[in-house]
Amino acid sequence: MQNWKLVSLTVLSLSTSIACKSSKQKNSAPAQASTENKATTVVEEVKTGDTATASSVPEPSTYGFTVSFYSTGGGTDSKMIDRFNAFVASYEKEKNVTLAHETNGWGREGEVDYCFKLAELSEKERTDFSQQAMKLLSESQLVHYMQNGQCHQKRH
Repeated sequence: MQNWKLVSLTVLSLSTSIACKSSKQKNSAPAQASTENKATTVVEEVKTGDTATASSVPEPSTYGFTVSFYSTGGGTDSKMIDRFNAFVASYEKEKNVTLAHETNGWGREGEVDYCFKLAELSEKERTDFSQQAMKLLSESQLVHYMQNGQCHQKRH
């Protein structure tokens, strides 16, 4: 009697296994064909320009100098932001130039990037501006700065 139960269980197990494999094979064949058709369609659409392509996504810009004021849970260093804004205004007045920049707010606690192209300045002036800014900003633990960097995307 025990042998009969063992044989029945083995047969049932094998038949279930075979049924599952054949079901997977049936389902996978149309999926592969469907994927191939989709790939061909996407290639055709890219050739005809019917859909947005990766080339329509704007490339991230590189800036001459970027400053990122960030937070670790207690907000940004607002005093340093004020000091940095005063530094930029003072530098502009001293050099008689207006530094074009973008300000991108990207966080929930006031995180913000200042992104300067520095196209208005000569190479020597760019270096001077960056060195002075880095000296000031190094006094804060909640600031990242970089030459030839990128900014965070604006928060929507």
